[in-house]
Amino acid sequence: PSLPPAWKTCAPITLTCTSSTIPHSARSQATAPDNSGIIVLDTETTGLDSFHDEILQISIIDDTGKVLLDTLCKPYYHDSWRQAQSVNGIDGSMLQDAPYAHEIVPMVNAIIAQADTCIGYNIDFDIGFINQWGIATDHLYQIDVMRDFTDYYKAHEDPSYNRWHKLIQCAEYFGYEWEGEAHNSLADVKATLFCHQQMLMADKAYASCDEGVL
Repeated sequence: PSLPPAWKTCAPITLTCTSSTIPHSARSQATAPDNSGIIVLDTETTGLDSFHDEILQISIIDDTGKVLLDTLCKPYYHDSWRQAQSVNGIDGSMLQDAPYAHEIVPMVNAIIAQADTCIGYNIDFDIGFINQWGIATDHLYQIDVMRDFTDYYKAHEDPSYNRWHKLIQCAEYFGYEWEGEAHNSLADVKATLFCHQQMLMADKAYASCDEGVL
């Protein structure tokens, strides 16, 4: 299918989310956001360039782990993505019945519009692809667990460490037991939330210790 001019230029577009605008494959796995305002987002894509590559899977949960959206996404312009497939395991045969992006955007837009905080692992990457869908994200306070974990690791393990850790390494550090395979976006958002919560708890514990000393 062809894309509307506004989509091609990445201009903001106004969308109304109704049951008729969302395909059954996405609608059956979509849940309205709760009132916390916090979401955790992850995508799997055909490559690393948000201007030329496309989303193959998108998952969003809230801060309790409730799944708000989890769906595959059929690309418009790519029929193969060998390098990405070697990482995320998604191939064309898995997307035969998947909705296209324009069928998913209304639900994603509705979830993000109601959120005020977005957590992710290398969140700039995912937000870049979301913005290419014409979805506004400027209102979101963004928490990058990848950056937070680098600071955490430097503070607790190695002050000289200056490299980014992969999510699987971060999850292993905190003893996370995976629900599904890594590089599946739903499994990744659950791991990301767990790691974020572990660092929050550690910060609170250290703060309590400091108050006890004082």
